[in-house]
Parts: sequence; C-alpha cells; structure tokens
Amino acid sequence: MKRTFWVLLFLSVSETLTAEDSLTNNEISMHDHEKVGDLLNEQTKETDASATDTCCSQDLIRDLEMRLNILEKENRDQAEKIRQLEIRSFNTNMELLQQKTLITEIRTECNEKPKYAFAAALWDGGHIGPSDRESTLIFRKVLTNIGNTYNPASGIFVAPVKGVYYFSVSSFTLDEMNSACVSLFRNHERLLTACDHSSADRSDSASNGAAIELEKNDHVYITLHAYSRVYDDLHNRNCFSGFLLFTL
Repeated sequence: MKRTFWVLLFLSVSETLTAEDSLTNNEISMHDHEKVGDLLNEQTKETDASATDTCCSQDLIRDLEMRLNILEKENRDQAEKIRQLEIRSFNTNMELLQQKTLITEIRTECNEKPKYAFAAALWDGGHIGPSDRESTLIFRKVLTNIGNTYNPASGIFVAPVKGVYYFSVSSFTLDEMNSACVSLFRNHERLLTACDHSSADRSDSASNGAAIELEKNDHVYITLHAYSRVYDDLHNRNCFSGFLLFTL
C-alpha cells in the first residue's frame, strides 16, 4: 500500500509539472509574438519615414538641378557678354593703334615738310608816294620770316621750293586826292591788284589774296601804282604776307 501511494504521488506530481511547463511555454510564445509584432510595426514606421525622406530628397534634387541649370545659363550669358566685350576691346585697341600710327605719320610728315612763312608791314614813317611811275614797295617791318625767304631790304620773296603758296596784300591811305592801289607780281607778271579811291571819305583801303603756284627761285613782290599813295604807322596798316601750302 505504501508503495502504491508513492507511485501515485509521483505520477501526480509529474503531471502537475508537465502542465506547468506547458503553460509557461505558451506564455513565452505569446510574449515573443507580441515583440515581433512591435518590431514589425516599428520597421513599417521606419520604412514609411524613409520613403517620405526619399521623396523629399528627390524634390530637393530636382530643385537643385533647376537652380544649377539657371546658374549654368547665366554663366553662359555672362561668358558671351565677356566675349563680346573682349571683341570690342580688341577692335578699340586696333583703332587706337591705327590712330597712333596715323598721328605718328602726320607728325613725321609735318617734321619733314619744309616750313616757310613771312609777314611784313611798310614802316612807321607815314606816307609813301605818289610817283609818276609804278615802283616796288619795300615792307621793312618784318613780323614773321620763317625760312628767311623774304628780303626786307628789297621787298622780294624768293620761292625756296616748287609748290603752291598763299599770298595776301593790304593797302591804306589818308590822302583824299590819291588812290591806294597796289599789285602783286610773280616775276614780271601782274597777278593781283588791291585798289581803292573814294572821295567820300578821307581814308582809302583795299586788300586781296590768292593761292599761287611757284617754281623754285620765282620772285613775288608788291608794287605801288603810279600816282597812288599809301600811309603806314605803328598800327601796320599795309601788310604783305605769304606761306607755303604744299610742295609739288
């Protein structure tokens, strides 16, 4: 009987332990399922957040690409403007160089070109004339004589080179009875005349000028007509002048 009792007790304890182990395993399994569910929910949330971040990143990339395209276009436009400015700068520099070259050539030509010019007045002594014949007027008061081509002792200009010269002459008188008539000669050829005779006033004056072609050593001078009279003083009222325009 004792033996049977202990056997039954052992079997009862064994069943009780088996039942408890089964319950514990079931509880553990349910707990694990709950953890897995939580992990899956968290992973789903992270996946959704990652997808949202991916969309935001793509929008940002598109925006940056648009800005980059705009900047690249602006850069191309600026590069074209710079190229146009460089072309204009090059053309301006070329024009400037041409102008400098032209100025240098002109200066060289001017330096090499012979320079001849003179101007002279009669004198400060008052009247000259009248006479019964035409005679050379001697303009003694030299105002300018570049090249020493005018002789104040004879009143004659001698052409130093072949070329075209410009000459002018003026006459003045305070005599009511006589005219103020003068002429310009090239060698023995009368070319110009300046003459005034008016009884309406006390003074008479006249002037004339022209461009004249001369050979080297041609003579140019002024004559006072017969029965004409001129008057001069410190105001240089009667003048004879000329200068070289260009050589031939």
